[in-house]
Amino acid sequence: MLKPFAPRVYATYDFMQNLFDICERDASLIRNLQQQADEQVKSQKTFALNWRLDATTFDTISFHGYEARHKPSDVSGLPRLYYDRSKPYTHTIRYFNNYVVTTTADKPVAYVIHRPGAR
Repeated sequence: MLKPFAPRVYATYDFMQNLFDICERDASLIRNLQQQADEQVKSQKTFALNWRLDATTFDTISFHGYEARHKPSDVSGLPRLYYDRSKPYTHTIRYFNNYVVTTTADKPVAYVIHRPGAR
């Protein structure tokens, strides 16, 4: 969002092209993993339906950013936020990516599908 339109479009195009290349290159691996996942779900008895963030466990990652500053807006003259690219920094931050299951459901024996108008 902070870049001009054309570079954003080209970046999206490049990303999509790389994604397609990876999918083409690894098609058989992707297909095998999908089949394994399908087989696992067939034998699964309980399914998680809801989760909450586990705030007690975390990893750490290096976050690269720029110092935030304010300057007068060219449009309104009021202070606006900008990131000073001459002042880069690296911080080690907590990365919370662990969740605890809070709601589960057992696999049903069957499903009842209502057909409107059927008797």
